[in-house]
Amino acid sequence: MGFAGKKIYNHLIMEKQSTNNNNHLSRRDFVRTATVASGAAIALSTYSCQSGNKNAEKGINKIPAPKKHDVGPLVGHCKAYFPMILGNGVEHVLIGYSGAMGACAGHEHWTYNETHTGWYRPDTRKSPSMGVLNMLQCSYIVRRGFHAEGIDMSEQKFDAKSGILETQCHYLNADIRVKTFLTKNHILVHRFAVKTRAEKMAMQFFVRTAPGPLKIVNKNGSQDKSSDQETMDFIIEGERWPDTPVRLFCDHPRAQKVECYNRLTGLEVSLQEGCEFTFAVQCSQVDKVHGDNVSNELLDYFDYEETLRNHCAEWERFDSNSSINLPYGDIDNIYRTSLYVARAHQHPVLGGITVGSYPGMWRSVVYSWDMVFSMMALLGANRMKEAELGVRFWQNILPNLAKRNRDAGLPGVSVPGDLSFTGKIDSSSREKILGQRLAMTADISIMVWQLYQYSGHLSILNDYWDCLFQPLEFLMGSCVIEFEDHAEIITSPGTNGKERIDGKIVYYPNPTISLVTTIEALRGLCNAADLMGREIDPDWRRLLPKLERGINANRYDGVIHSCQNPRSDLTKVAHEVGLFNAIMDEKSILASAEVNTGPDGFMRWYDHGYRAQPWINCYFSSAFSRMGIEGAPDHVEMASKLTTTLGGFPEAIRPDGVFYKTWYPTVHGAFIHAVNLLLVNRRNEVVEIFSGVPDSWGDISFDSLRVPVGLIVSATRTNMEVTVKVTNSSDHYQEFKIQAFGKKIWNEVCALKSGETISLSAMR
Repeated sequence: MGFAGKKIYNHLIMEKQSTNNNNHLSRRDFVRTATVASGAAIALSTYSCQSGNKNAEKGINKIPAPKKHDVGPLVGHCKAYFPMILGNGVEHVLIGYSGAMGACAGHEHWTYNETHTGWYRPDTRKSPSMGVLNMLQCSYIVRRGFHAEGIDMSEQKFDAKSGILETQCHYLNADIRVKTFLTKNHILVHRFAVKTRAEKMAMQFFVRTAPGPLKIVNKNGSQDKSSDQETMDFIIEGERWPDTPVRLFCDHPRAQKVECYNRLTGLEVSLQEGCEFTFAVQCSQVDKVHGDNVSNELLDYFDYEETLRNHCAEWERFDSNSSINLPYGDIDNIYRTSLYVARAHQHPVLGGITVGSYPGMWRSVVYSWDMVFSMMALLGANRMKEAELGVRFWQNILPNLAKRNRDAGLPGVSVPGDLSFTGKIDSSSREKILGQRLAMTADISIMVWQLYQYSGHLSILNDYWDCLFQPLEFLMGSCVIEFEDHAEIITSPGTNGKERIDGKIVYYPNPTISLVTTIEALRGLCNAADLMGREIDPDWRRLLPKLERGINANRYDGVIHSCQNPRSDLTKVAHEVGLFNAIMDEKSILASAEVNTGPDGFMRWYDHGYRAQPWINCYFSSAFSRMGIEGAPDHVEMASKLTTTLGGFPEAIRPDGVFYKTWYPTVHGAFIHAVNLLLVNRRNEVVEIFSGVPDSWGDISFDSLRVPVGLIVSATRTNMEVTVKVTNSSDHYQEFKIQAFGKKIWNEVCALKSGETISLSAMR
């Protein structure tokens, strides 16, 4: 490894934290926080910071030294806090530190109601639907006599296997546990268990109007009382918003309607030590754009046990497809939470994975550029049902995309920067389509090819051939310029290099990211055509090596730049290298890593004003794994440190320590993919096991991760002895080599028919 790489790695490792799997507020790392607009959190003060780490005393794995006036969690020992995001792909709910949306001690919840808390759905008042709206807020207070009981502190952890947030609230005179989860049939469940309490204490639960254009209208008394459970009915109303019925349930036998401490009408339960009860809010799904098959009718009776059983069964089925056991630090816990985040942002019927779920994030839109990170995560983690659903999203909206191109006089299909989650799209001019980021169109083809790679079934190529082929019709027919000895891609915006001349943005030719993604999409199509015996334009095959030579047109001083201009940035193509092993040289990747590393060792886009971006660590880790460069696990370890207490990744962390746009699904997908490649990685004909896992991470294992072509791999490393099991789940015979990294490196040549399994170890 050259000087550039060594310089980076010397700064990339932060001080080790506890290996407790919970690693949240339940670890007694109680963090006083302020929730900030745009989905941000900042640690203001902490309790029980760790000390006495021998490695830290030696300067090993130490957080970069703070500056004189430095603030924020980057220089502390404890993580920042941000509310948990719960989702079912249709809607999302932010749950605060008390276990219900923004419930706070005293008056904070209703005084400072602009805090980002609430229940969010896509804003369907306009078409295409792009934004999100806060439909309602609900919360609770604990009352003692005439006074609201203040929360002294709370402890939280999220169980990603069941999709349940567990909270323990410590009051001055009570100790209450809360389990909170959101079901696929639009029920937000709060299960309370009273451990201790003083006399004359009660809990009040209420539903209220959220900030914004919608309002809650109390329909109390209008419902047909068909059960002995106490309920309250509401309607969410707003201009151009369909009237949305809401019902609040309480299964406590002595629940009663009251005027709450904040003068809202709600339900109250008298607290008794050892009692358990549920407040549940069901919000009907009334618009038809989702194609949701779940019943839209409000329940007459709420059955907690049945609801819990169905909810847990759903998430446990999702979790059972694969697993990892990596107790070092927080990695395996963040990995499982990241899988939850990816699925929670995928529409359960339409299949698109959005980048936004609450105000301050992005809108409720689908970017192919972002979605490909979650897709690669799902593929490697053996979530094939969800991965194919993602490809089906693109397949189903091809007619919309084709019409957009056809109306502009262009062939094939192209993808704009953002899409409604429904796939509906407005017409665009020819100039606008040709001026968009072309990599987003190439990503559609790449997702189909990668789905085949990880499944190993030719039926995938047959079923989604149009989705593989039509983006290349546009790219090769309208966006490639051929020269005598090479070919280039036309200009396009994005992170491809630009400058202002006379106040106008000028884009330079041959943007590297668009070029590289087009190359990989075309390579996949050529390989697919060979496998399927289909004909494609022979000129496309002829242009593939010329496009590859076109990369060198962007080389200056020995490294690839973002476009064909020596003044442009160094290439930012590490995403594509890490995602699907795109063509690029090691020198350019290391140079890019160095320029994206700040003076204090944190990785960030130097032109965005951020202090740190864990996303960059994740995709450089993947790129290093793909290319066999030292340092991939260091980036994963660094990224795992830059999460909230509940495992949420931000897009970035500002210089003042504020976490910006937390629960960004793209970063969660990038983290999963990076961890997968450390555990099992196919490089050419060799399947590498644990090649990226340091000895210091100890005993580890994984079960049923996938690598191309349709191989399902499980492995265990105990006392540095490695055992491996491989199943060929593809539809054809394969030969490959296993290379396992443990106490010693051992190799085994394997030949498996479709459906065959082989178990291997160093002692075989």
